[in-house]
This record gives sequence, structure tokens and C-alpha cells, in this order.
Amino acid sequence: MFVYVAFVIDAYAGAIVGWEASASKQTRFVESAIRQAAALRSRQGHPIDGAIHHSDAGSQYTSVRFGETLSLSGLRPSVGSVGDAYDNALAETTIGLYKNECIRTELTVSARPAVHTGRRRTHHRRLRRWFGYVGDFRRACWDPVQWPGCCGREVVVFVPCLVRPVGAGGVPRLGHGLLDDYLEMVAARARPNTVLATAFDLKVFFAVVGRDPVEVSEADVLGFIRSQRQPRRGVSVVRIEDGEAGLSARTIKRRLASVSGLFEYLIIRGVVAKNPVPHGLSTRRPNRRVPLIRTPRTLPRVIDPGEADALLAALRTHRDRAMVQAMLLGGLRRCEVLGLRLCDVQPGEKRLFIADGKGGHERIVPVSPRFFTTLAGYLELERPETASTDRAFVVLKGQRRGLPLSAAGLDEIVAGARRRAGIEHLTCHQLRHTCFTRLREAGMALEAIQAQAGHRSIESTRIYLHLANDWLAGEYRRAVEAIDAQAVQAP
Repeated sequence: MFVYVAFVIDAYAGAIVGWEASASKQTRFVESAIRQAAALRSRQGHPIDGAIHHSDAGSQYTSVRFGETLSLSGLRPSVGSVGDAYDNALAETTIGLYKNECIRTELTVSARPAVHTGRRRTHHRRLRRWFGYVGDFRRACWDPVQWPGCCGREVVVFVPCLVRPVGAGGVPRLGHGLLDDYLEMVAARARPNTVLATAFDLKVFFAVVGRDPVEVSEADVLGFIRSQRQPRRGVSVVRIEDGEAGLSARTIKRRLASVSGLFEYLIIRGVVAKNPVPHGLSTRRPNRRVPLIRTPRTLPRVIDPGEADALLAALRTHRDRAMVQAMLLGGLRRCEVLGLRLCDVQPGEKRLFIADGKGGHERIVPVSPRFFTTLAGYLELERPETASTDRAFVVLKGQRRGLPLSAAGLDEIVAGARRRAGIEHLTCHQLRHTCFTRLREAGMALEAIQAQAGHRSIESTRIYLHLANDWLAGEYRRAVEAIDAQAVQAP
């Protein structure tokens, strides 16, 4: 098996501040390393805002999506001709040290932990000092207070390495037997996106904690929460949504849920005795606890009818317009649009069969005739006749012509149309929220919206009551009129 590794090197500090491994050479695994580097420097109080970025791979990392990641991380791309490779000597030296120190030639892929001993300090001096997020191994090993009884013995620090699966049905790996076994268990009961999100959450946790799973304590978990709340872009930059400078409460809560699930699995296996992730804080009332992480209740964003019309007008092909209409008029999720097959389309009944819904649940939903008119134009005029897949939406040009469209491709289409339409912020899921908000405003019953959306619980659908302004205003107006009438009739 061949593995690609991306390094993010701080040339001035002489440190590797981010790294990622992948079985395929795609932009997303390089973006992950950059986001890790930005988060690390922000957590350390040294944000990378305004730093200049040089790519050793030259023109291989010049995509629009990669450029957006650089901008969001506070990096400025270097000025030069396409294909230039800067700081090549530094990059080649780092790669050479990585190959010599971290890869065993007798194994196909190795993600073994970094080892430091009193007899072999060369490893620390030559490579491990580059990994600033691991810490000073020499000081940690020989400090009898921090590491009692470790002098003269080997100290192992686990550094997770996320290796993405190749092809469908694969399971991501983190380079640790217990974690890989848990991911296989999750893959047997969850969708691929859930497995990948769980793997990434575990990677972030153990990269911060730096301990083997059996050694993690409650103090480590609380320290992880504290690190996730550190400012990401400086103390003066906060989100308008919740006023926080670090990661959002939802992100932290999701990562803790992934970690808690891992330790519940290890308890069942008898590896650990208890779960180090606290389930909540005690209150004055018996048998009641408050959540460890409080998540604010926020309403989803929607676009107004004028912005929706501008977005549809900015789309360049029937295919793009049909995909957006499926989300805007039918409320389909992004994965449901991409998973739509030709046999799932029922134009006579103006309905779609959703075979690849969230959680693997199937449903049949009606969609506006406008969608089917646009879809017919795409199938007749644009869809390649040589396409060998049964997926409805495929790539129209390039080397992947005729192959199923990816999630990154659909995001890029929506982002490009958003910029041309002059909309400040827009996501695929925002189109779905807009659809159900408009349906509720038009008087559609909440139970019908639940069935259209594919929600398992109607509590997930009740949020559209607050987005439908006409419904709330009407209910309030009738109540106020009744109160006023009673006041007038009173003697």
C-alpha cells in the first residue's frame, strides 16, 4: 500500500506544526494538515494570520478549494509563477528524516508511536523536536515529578495518523490497535461519513492529549476541553453566533461524544475500568446533572426568495440547476442528491425515491414539476452517453467525465454560483432549511414536513415553526386581538 504524507513546516520556528496521511493524493488531506497547523498555533497563542505559504508540490495544490482553505486559515499564498517550489531543501530534509525515523522498511505502512530513550536521544534531536505539539520529550522524560520512575526506561507517546480508506467499504485507520478495532465496530453500524468524522475526532483528541488510550484520565479530558476553547484567530476575534473565540460548543460536544463512545467500547472489552469523559456536573437536585458542554440553540440560516432566484440564475448548466432545485424545492440533503439514481426518478408521479437517506433510511418525496423539467433538459442535452454509472448526476468534462459527481464538486458548484449571485454565505444544507421554511410558511402541516425531510423525530422539525415568521406572527396577532377584545368588554 502506498501512502501520501503532507507536512506543514514552520520555517522560522523549525517545527512541523501539522501533518496528515492519505492513501490518495487529493486536496482535502492537505487541507486537513493546514487546518491542524492553524489550530495548533492559535492554541499556543501564536496565530498564523498573515503568514506566507509556500507549497513544495508546486501547481499540484492550486485548486480553488485549497486557496479558500489558505484564506480561512489566515495564510497568504506566495507570489510566483504556477509550478514554483519554494523552500525545497527544508521540505526534502524533513521528508528524509520522516522516512528514516518513522517508517519501518519491513512493513507496508507504519504508524508506530514515537519512542525516546535515555540511550537514544538522536530521535528527539533529529525529528521529534520538529513536532511542536508533542512537547519537549527530553524534559518530560527526565523530570522525576512529571514522569516519576521513568529514568533509564523507554517512554512511548502515541501520535495518531489518520489514513483514509481506499475505495468504498474501507475503514480509516489511526495506527493504534484499540482505535482501529473501535472504528471497525463503528463502520459496521454507521454510515461512512460518520466513521470518518469519528476517526477525525479521535485523531484530534489523542494528538492533543498525547497519551495511550489506557492512560487517559479525567484531567486529560478537561485539559482537552480547555485547549479546544482557546482562541483560534486571536483573542480579539469571536463568532457573532455565540461570542466564543475557540471552537463552537457543538464541535467540542461532538468530539467528546466520539471519545466517550471509544471508552465505553473499551469498558466492554475490559481494557479500562471507567470512562474518563464526565457525563455532566452535579446539581442541588438529586439524580439530576447539567451537561458538561452547553450548546446554544440557534436557528438555521435561510435565504430570501430574491437570493434564491439570483442563485438559480447564476448556475450555468441544467445539471447544476437541477441539483440546486432538488435541495431548494424538495429539501433533499447533499448526500441524497449525489446518491440519486436514474431508476429513483419517477417523472410521471413527480416523485423521487430516496434510497440513500441519512442513516440508510428510505423514503419517497414529491418534488416540484420545475425540477423534473430541468432534469429532463440535463438528461437530454448534457449527460454523457458514455456514462457507465446509474447515478443521475455525473461529471460533465475532464478526466472524470461520466463518473459520479463528488461532494466536493457539488460544494464548488454552489460556492461559485453564490459568488456570482452576490450572496455572502450559502451552503447546501442552507438550501434544505430554506425549502422547509417556505413550505411551513405556505401552511404545510408539521407532520408532512417531517415526512418530507426524513426526520426520525418531530422535535427536529419544530425548529421551522420559529423560522416561519408568518405563522408565529399570525398566532400572536390572534391572541393579542382576543386579549384586547376582553379588555374592551370589561366594565
